[in-house]
This record gives sequence, structure tokens and C-alpha cells, in this order.
Amino acid sequence: MQKLVWQNAKGDEINLTQNPFGITQWEGFSNTGLNIQSQQVPFADGSVFLDALMEQRELSVTLAINDENDLYTRYELKRQLISALNPKLGEGYLIYTNDFISKRIKCVAQIPIFPTKNSDDAGTQKASLSWVACEPYWEDLEETGVDFGIDSQPVIDNKGDVPVQIKIDFFTSGVTNPKITNVTQNKFIKYNGVLSENLQISTEVGKKYFISEPISFDKLRAFGFYLYSVTYSETLGLFVAVGGDGAILTSPDGTTWARNSGVSTYLYSVTYSETLGLFVAGGEYGAILTSPDGTTWTERNSGVSTYLYSVTYSETLGLFVAVGQAGTILTSSDGTTWTRRTSGTSVNLQAVTYSETLGLFVAGGDLGTILTSSDGTTWTRRTSGVSTYLSSVTYSETLGLFVIVGQSGTILTSPDGTTWTERNSGVSTYLYSVTYSETLGLFVAVGQSGTILTSSDGTTWARRNSGVSVILQAVTYSETLGLFVAVGQSGTILTSSDGTTWTRRTSGVSVNLQAVTYSETLGLFVAGGDSGVILNSYFSLTENQIQNISEDSNANLKIEIGENKFRLNKTSGSFRARISYRQKYIGV
Repeated sequence: MQKLVWQNAKGDEINLTQNPFGITQWEGFSNTGLNIQSQQVPFADGSVFLDALMEQRELSVTLAINDENDLYTRYELKRQLISALNPKLGEGYLIYTNDFISKRIKCVAQIPIFPTKNSDDAGTQKASLSWVACEPYWEDLEETGVDFGIDSQPVIDNKGDVPVQIKIDFFTSGVTNPKITNVTQNKFIKYNGVLSENLQISTEVGKKYFISEPISFDKLRAFGFYLYSVTYSETLGLFVAVGGDGAILTSPDGTTWARNSGVSTYLYSVTYSETLGLFVAGGEYGAILTSPDGTTWTERNSGVSTYLYSVTYSETLGLFVAVGQAGTILTSSDGTTWTRRTSGTSVNLQAVTYSETLGLFVAGGDLGTILTSSDGTTWTRRTSGVSTYLSSVTYSETLGLFVIVGQSGTILTSPDGTTWTERNSGVSTYLYSVTYSETLGLFVAVGQSGTILTSSDGTTWARRNSGVSVILQAVTYSETLGLFVAVGQSGTILTSSDGTTWTRRTSGVSVNLQAVTYSETLGLFVAGGDSGVILNSYFSLTENQIQNISEDSNANLKIEIGENKFRLNKTSGSFRARISYRQKYIGV
């Protein structure tokens, strides 16, 4: 089955192979023009071949439109096509899929042509659609990323039809003279000097750049109440933070914040369902509020008066789960109607998460309590082997492992949620938060007295030097930036690209920071805390001084067809790098 989708520059999509549309003719998808470059040699027959250059590609389809011979429907569908294929929007993507492949090509749409048809004609309305692709190659939908390190020097295999440009991300910590070399071609890019921040280099034709990422957090505003939880909706492009006095703050950009309020009680947790397009917040006295847009909030009847400390959502089951005081567990499929479930315990439940892979909810709480459920309705108490308070739980999809942390340095792991094993953390301090980086394959837990622990398998944990002695309340990870951020007391913010070496950042505040999250879309961290303080950190990309890039670097470095070996070198310091690229193809 063939599928063709047009995605314009605004992100609007139209499926050209789905009723009421159907394609009867395809042109230009497998071939394009070729320009043979050659040079004549004096007094010799013919010429000498220099290169074969692919010309810009023209693609077109003939569309059959099922308008059921209804005049209103006909003009509505024509209007839809003209709007989606407006050439003034600039370049968009044609996305082609069949049973074996999915590829895209960047191109500019041309205005659709509709053959003359009388309004009372029976039969099918036709349309001719066409696009011009200035760069004639199809490419993978997703980037291929290859990680490099001192002990990791992989071989890159480009299975596409042509060489491609690359993006190199150096994730650094006091590195001197980093250099990445294509051993096969003996081409390299080198940075002369010491890198104290991340560096990104792109060799894309016409868009080459060298950028560094200085890290700083800016205080935006103090609202006068505590903030306990912050989340981000990628769909709506909206941050939502909740806290004391029923306060709800929203921001589309992390900079401008508006206060909303639905109740006067404290709100401790907020989550978002991408499927339902719904925010849900929970708090004191069984308070539950919902909002489809972050602006208008509706209080729901939870049926309980106990505090709710944590709310999560399963996209697979289509189910919200809220947990809290005295063993309270509530579930809802729509955020409106909530049902109390039997937990079998009367202790406080502090955290809950869901594994999409295992199809399992896991909740943790006081006195070593761990509960699991595959449907949110029936909950089973598991043997934890500890009696300490449990504060945070996370799950690694890569390792297939749950990790729970808590009081007295408690760390518990489980591959299935049923059998739990206590691990030696090497510390006796309270651990408040744990997260996992799928990219690095690393757990990071933070807590009292500046404690930071890391583990690549959940079994063996190493203590890292944080350089601070305050309580660290929360930690998160940006897969895009390859960066951990931990926040805590006295305005403390720490960052690390590898989990091992941590750097304290300037926050400009002295209040306790309780929560932190990251927007992959905006490339923005947002932290919240006491006194309603909001901070954000754009990794404001400023152009690096070009003279810092070695004159003998080759900004045209390409990955050739077949296997190529790359080596990563440095004079001093510890760092890693990632090469990202999209394989390109002549036709589909």
C-alpha cells in the first residue's frame, strides 16, 4: 500500500491517498534530471568526465477527488487543497510510505490545477498537484545518531545513495583541543582551545555553522507562593506549573507567565495527556482540576478528602491515576469522572509511574510500600524488603527496569514490578528524585546534603561530587541537549553532560527550587520553587568565534557510502560526541 502525505511549513498535513482523495498517476518520484559535467581535452576525441550532478526534482500527481457530485463538498475540498499547497508558505515535506519504507523530500508546492468541470457534471473531480524539490534527494524521516567516546570509536555505515552532511555535537567538560577525524578520508574538524560548554558544528551545505551553548538561568518572576510541580505539553506548546493556594501558572514560551486559579487548596502534581489533550492537577483535600488549554480549569469531584501527591497518565490504557494520603488511589479515563480504588494500605503514597512496555503502574510510599497494577483497578502490594519512606520512581525502557529511591539512601530495583531488590547506595541520606537517560543509559538520583548517585545498570551505584551540601529536590534530563539538570535548596542548580562531572550554575535566587522540566520543542529548561519563583534557561545559541575553529579543519566533511571509521581525539578533559545525519536516496 502506498501513502503520500503533504506537510506544509505550518505543520498542516493532508493525506493525498485517503478518501476523499486518491492518486491515479505519479511522476518524478523515482527519477530526476541529470547534468553530466565534463571537460574537453585539446586535440582529443570526446571529453573527460568530471562529475554527475542531480538537477532539482519536479514531482507531480494526478488526484481523483470524491466529491459525490456535491457542489458544496467539491469547493470545500478544492479550498482545502489550495490552502495546504500554498507556495507562499515556502518549503514543506512530501512524505512517502509503502509497506517497506518511509522517506521524505523537502520541496515547494505549486498551485493546484483543476480541470474545468461544470457544476452539474457527474463523475470524479480531478486535480493536478506538483512540487519542486531544490535538493533532489529523498531522506530518512529520522536522524541517525552515532555516539563517540574515548572508549567508543564506532564505524559509520551510510546505506544511502550519496554522501551526506553531518552535525557534530561535542558534550564537554573542560576539554582542550577536541578533534573528530574521518580516518578513511583523513578529513577532520578541530576546535583550538578549551571548551567549557557544549559545541555544535553543522556541515550542511548552505547552512554551515559553529555554535556554543552558554548555560545560565534567568529569574523571571516571584508570585509569592510555593511551586511543587511543572510540566510541558508538546502538543499545545504550553508550560503549566502548580503550587500553593491553588495557584496555576501557564506560559507558551517559558518567559511570559499568567496566573490561573481554580481552588484555594495546595496543588502538588500536574500531568498532561497528549491523547486526550487534557491537563490534570491534584492536591489538598482530594482536589482535582482539569483543563483542555491550561487557561480554563474545572474542579472535579474526586470523592475523597485526602491529599493527592502524584498524578500520571497511561497513553496505552487511556487512564489517569492519582495517588496520595492514607493509601488513596483514584482513576479516571476522561479526567471528569473519578473512581476510588482499593489499595490495601493506609500509608501515604508519594509517587506513581507507568511503564508502557510492561503495561504496569507502580506506586511507592511510606514504610517501604510498593503497589502495582496492570489496569489501574486492581492493585497488589509487593514485598520491598525495606520500611523506609519512598519518594520517587522511574522506569528505563532500554533496561526494562524500575528504580525507586527514598529515605536513608534507599534504592530498590525491579525488572517486572513484582520482585524488588535493595541495592547498596553507599549513602544514608534521603534521596528525593531519580531519572533515567535513555541516550546515556544512566540513572541519576539526587537528595540530601548535595548527594548525587549514578548507575548504568541500577545495581551498582557511584557517588558523584556535586560541590554542594544542600538538599537537591529534583533532577531531569534533556535527550536533545544531552544534559542533566538538578535543582534544590538556596537556588541551587547543577548541570552535567555525563552524570559524573557536575557544574554549579548561577540562578540569581536563594529560595528552594522544587521542580524542573525541559521542553524539547523550545529547547528550554524551566524550574520552579518557593515564593513562586520561576527560572528558565534557554541555551541561547550564540555564534562561536570562527577563528576558534582550526584553519585546517574541513567543514565539508561528509560520510561517504559504505563504512567509514571516525576517531575522537583530545589533549585533556573528559567528553563525548555524537554525529547525526540523514541518509539520502535518489528515488523511492
